[in-house]
Amino acid sequence: MSTPDQSNKIAQFVQITQATPAEASAVLSAANWDLDSAVTLFFEGKGELDNEQHEQPQASAPVSSASSSTAPSRSQSKSSKRFATLSDLEHSSQAAGGHSDSDDEPEKNWFTGGEKSGLAVHKPNKRDVFASGNKLVEDIIKRSQRQQQDDNSEGESDGEETSHFVGTGHRLGNHEVPSQAINAGPSSSRDRPPRVTRTLTFWRNGFSVEDSPLYRYDDPSNIPHLKAIEQGKAPISILNVEYGQGVDVHVIRKLDEDYAAPKRKVGGFHGHGQRLGSPVPGEKSKSPTPVPEPAVSSSVASESSTPAEPENADAPVQIQLGDGSRHRRRFVGAGPVQQLYDFVDSVSPSQRAYTLQTTFPMKKLEDRDISLKEAGLVGSVVIQRWD
Repeated sequence: MSTPDQSNKIAQFVQITQATPAEASAVLSAANWDLDSAVTLFFEGKGELDNEQHEQPQASAPVSSASSSTAPSRSQSKSSKRFATLSDLEHSSQAAGGHSDSDDEPEKNWFTGGEKSGLAVHKPNKRDVFASGNKLVEDIIKRSQRQQQDDNSEGESDGEETSHFVGTGHRLGNHEVPSQAINAGPSSSRDRPPRVTRTLTFWRNGFSVEDSPLYRYDDPSNIPHLKAIEQGKAPISILNVEYGQGVDVHVIRKLDEDYAAPKRKVGGFHGHGQRLGSPVPGEKSKSPTPVPEPAVSSSVASESSTPAEPENADAPVQIQLGDGSRHRRRFVGAGPVQQLYDFVDSVSPSQRAYTLQTTFPMKKLEDRDISLKEAGLVGSVVIQRWD
């Protein structure tokens, strides 16, 4: 059959049955393009469909309401409404929210008052305790609880990282090219900083990390930190970690308490001391041994200010003053001990009373009239002692 004839029959079929051109083409094709047979077939099929729609509610009457809501009938899917009314939207929202969590229920209002006046009272809700970060705080706490349950269910062996071989390889050569050693690149697992643990505490008016100051909920600059923690990311600025470093966050819930600054830890003294006296026995000193030349030079300087030795001086005597300086000088052996006191007074004009004495055996030189030879002081050492 030619195409103009088919188009003509499709137009006639649409005019008779008020069907769409596509439906008309399908039915005419099934009836071998016989217009009368196609019209009869169309109306017979429509009658069977109407009978099926009338019988469907009776057959589905014994089904419970739960099954009807979860498995809608075929007639409802075919004859669904094009426009949803407010009632349909209300029923659909109730059906969708039937299994929702109690925390996601909308806030309820209570009303009180008389016949002509009323007052709306909001139902108290735990989410009103916080300011802007309430939802994020709840999500972080729930996330930590789920993570703790997952960690308890998994074995400790599951958390161990697998080790990979890292070493040096060798490229085989031939008669012309010798073998070459290939060094392994840096291992990312070795360069990774160690995993750390941080304690995150939620207070009534904010949150804190370890011993940090309070991060308030009503501060907009702190909201991105909570969002990052809720997403499983570590804010480097507040957790004090490096980029790419693993961190375990322990969450402590103190929502019924205000932030309390941690007490300052009192530590002991930190410093270094000085050991008095000689160095430790057996320890070699790195500094060179001091040479007592400055003392000699000081004594020489002091001697230069004293009178010159007499020409007949024949008795050498070493005198150690109370300030530690030493003086070697020749005196007249037949002269009295008083010449030693005169010398000490000239080099050390101090007003303090003193006494000269020998070293061994210790004997005070109280008799100043006897000679040095009679006192046995020739070639000896005399010490100045303060009274």
